[in-house]
Amino acid sequence: MKSTKRKVFAVCLVVLAMTMLIAAKKPKQKVQMLDWKGAALGQEVPEWVNKSVESSLAIQSLPEYKDQYCFVVTIENDNKDFAINWVKNLANGSSQVSTMLATTVNSMAEASVSGKKGQDVDMHFTDVRDAMSNASFKNLRQVADFWIYINNKSTKKQYYAAYSLWIVPVKDLNDQIAANFQNIIDNNKAMSEAERQIYLDIITDIRTRGIATNVALADSGI
Repeated sequence: MKSTKRKVFAVCLVVLAMTMLIAAKKPKQKVQMLDWKGAALGQEVPEWVNKSVESSLAIQSLPEYKDQYCFVVTIENDNKDFAINWVKNLANGSSQVSTMLATTVNSMAEASVSGKKGQDVDMHFTDVRDAMSNASFKNLRQVADFWIYINNKSTKKQYYAAYSLWIVPVKDLNDQIAANFQNIIDNNKAMSEAERQIYLDIITDIRTRGIATNVALADSGI
């Protein structure tokens, strides 16, 4: 059996400008779409798939996903049936989204504490990452899937890319992430006041402004 190449969408905060700058400078690969779901019936590639190349915020700008956080999980494989069945029967999709959120929220915490080290602050970053990675987010659900047969002219390889779209109401996710932060505070009685205040500020920020995410398909260049 041919080896599986899994490339999960990486999530990072929009506010991390350096990360975005590096991604922007990365040369794009030349690709050609040879086939896709519904092509034989004259159907076009859904707008959410096109927008996913830009960012999750771009998907969220579509009217049908208003007030929803959007996450796309993807896989590339030489075998069409494997790729299609993988996204259709993605039993662990919610856990992959949780991992994305853990990266985003941990980055938010690190950004909040930047420049405050040595001021009675010792952030429990491992606690944040573990809490988010193991969390089960209510009302997170898979709403669409798609596949594309791609010819990568840069690498001279052809493969199937399959996509799975997951959404969750903005308010629901904000409340759940804020509650997870509150649990970290409550379960760490020895936490310094300075650190506790940082977490409380993060909770306030999440409840009022939410989380900002930028989702890009690693190495695809589509």
